[in-house]
Amino acid sequence: MRPKPPTSTTPPPSTTPSSSEEASAVGLEGENKDDMLNIYFSIVDALLRTADEEQSHNFARDELNKKLSQYDANKSKDMRHRLLKHFQSLGKEARDLVGLFRLLDVVLDDQMDLVEIPCRDEDGSECFDNRILPIIIKRCPDLGKLHFRCANGLGQDWPESIGFYISQFPLLTSLHLDKVPFQCKTIISVLGKSCPRLKFLRLGFDNFPLSTDEFLSIFYSGDLNILKNLTSNVSSIEDLHNPASEQKKAYSEYFVPPHLLHPFCQTLEEIRINYFNSDEPYVIAFILRHLPLLQKLETSDFEFKDYTASIRALWDSQNRSHQESTDEDMELSLTSESDSIVPKRFLGKLALTSLFVEGETDYLNLKSMCDLCPELQKLHLLETSIRDVGETKNTENALPLPEIASDFKKLNKLRVLTCTESDGPLCSAITQATAPFLTTLEVVLDGVFIPKFDFLISCNNLQILKLSTEFHPPLKSYFSAETKLNLRPETFLPKLEEVQLDFCMNSELEELFLKKSTLKHIDVLCLHHVGKSDEQFIELFLQWPQLVSFKYKMPRKFTVDMGLKILAHLPHLRSLSLFKDIKYRCSGDFNQLKKTCRERNIKLDLNLFVDTYLCIEGDVNGDRVSTSDESETD
Repeated sequence: MRPKPPTSTTPPPSTTPSSSEEASAVGLEGENKDDMLNIYFSIVDALLRTADEEQSHNFARDELNKKLSQYDANKSKDMRHRLLKHFQSLGKEARDLVGLFRLLDVVLDDQMDLVEIPCRDEDGSECFDNRILPIIIKRCPDLGKLHFRCANGLGQDWPESIGFYISQFPLLTSLHLDKVPFQCKTIISVLGKSCPRLKFLRLGFDNFPLSTDEFLSIFYSGDLNILKNLTSNVSSIEDLHNPASEQKKAYSEYFVPPHLLHPFCQTLEEIRINYFNSDEPYVIAFILRHLPLLQKLETSDFEFKDYTASIRALWDSQNRSHQESTDEDMELSLTSESDSIVPKRFLGKLALTSLFVEGETDYLNLKSMCDLCPELQKLHLLETSIRDVGETKNTENALPLPEIASDFKKLNKLRVLTCTESDGPLCSAITQATAPFLTTLEVVLDGVFIPKFDFLISCNNLQILKLSTEFHPPLKSYFSAETKLNLRPETFLPKLEEVQLDFCMNSELEELFLKKSTLKHIDVLCLHHVGKSDEQFIELFLQWPQLVSFKYKMPRKFTVDMGLKILAHLPHLRSLSLFKDIKYRCSGDFNQLKKTCRERNIKLDLNLFVDTYLCIEGDVNGDRVSTSDESETD
């Protein structure tokens, strides 16, 4: 498995700001912080005004309500969250002056839908108070989201205690338990019955993996020994194909009646567990089969997991029947209250909306994904290729291209496709099939295969396009001769809002990708054609009236004079990122650019971009003063 970045839980995004996350104004954050600090100090002053705890709490609560009365409901709720986060960021002495319980009793109210509680602070000190959960229940009876950071000092009875308290939140739909210590891992068998309406579950265990039995017990409430014994008596598809292999428990072949599953199996939509120590696909298939609303599943914080083999196991089950049972038995078991765990064909579809595929795979794995995951919205292909068929090498002619097109057209809800160093013809075929409904396409090429971009012609709804590759000179044309005859810049990618182009383009691509008034976010390596002269460079910006962020990675092109002229025509710009040598080439004039950016609440970043070397002129960069990146408006 490809490791995840240290702080990431999703496939690695590009550095370009997303069109859905426009850069925030620099000055606004500081103003909100000042307001929050003033409110916090007034609360502390009220809490310390008298030794009577109840009276001091009432004083502080009245003071807080008076301060928040100037805000609307959403701003007031946000300010309460900020007060709690600020308290958690303070040193131990400052926290002890107030106390978490006292602050919660003052700040919490029945309008809050999220509460985050630390049981262990960043400095390692314990701050859990047995009064904390009862006060949350009292102040926030309709709480929907609870984030709880656990502590090593918690007792053996803590799982049962928190299970009881959590059950007192009838509307709880989101639960995040972080840093669960080893001695408290029995919490996994308590959650299912405590949170019957849960939609989002995130479990973070403190440096220990979950075994298969522990993972299953999160969802399965029956006797695990019975389940394991039954699944050992049925051969999995893999066992039938390869009798010499070690027999695996065919969990995916069995239907478990609802009364043997925890109630939240019928409501869970997203599960994130940081460390499940198993790659056995049939265990995951069992979970997918019995959680009908599950849209997203993650079982590791440090590597991406490919679940297509698990989906294939269900697909195989769906396409063959068991001698031991019939479809009529399935209907009976759905309403039966007996402990009837029986092998049954999987007859449904999966609700998964996000999947990751890595490495060499059987085409039937991809086909099963297309058949069983009609709700799929995001697909990430990492170094993906189709396993050789017979003696044929995996070339373009060997790929089942008609089948690929037919199968992937079923994914008409797919919106985001990412292909990272995957098989070029395969990516082209998949993109061609899904082009009419894609809104985001990211293709990272390895330099060996540079495809024709004909598939982009059909991407009429594409809003975000990210293309990058290893170094290669610009091609004469990136489109076939037939496509070029019908290529019209005005109808090409008509809804495009964001581009990230990490390679040296020819004039054809610069014209098509960049001369669009719809663009809001631009991240380009170079501009050798449409921005060849200073006048053309400035005119180019005049075509982007909605521009929010601009990143330009080549040195010795962008000058302060250019910047000042351009800023006057970009009222929505919030982020400007340039090669850092502009600072040293422009000396005193650079301060004027910094001042203008600050006045306009524009974040100005100076960077030494590594991928500058992908440009054909990237070796003429001149001397570099430093190798560090800088933020000039922080």
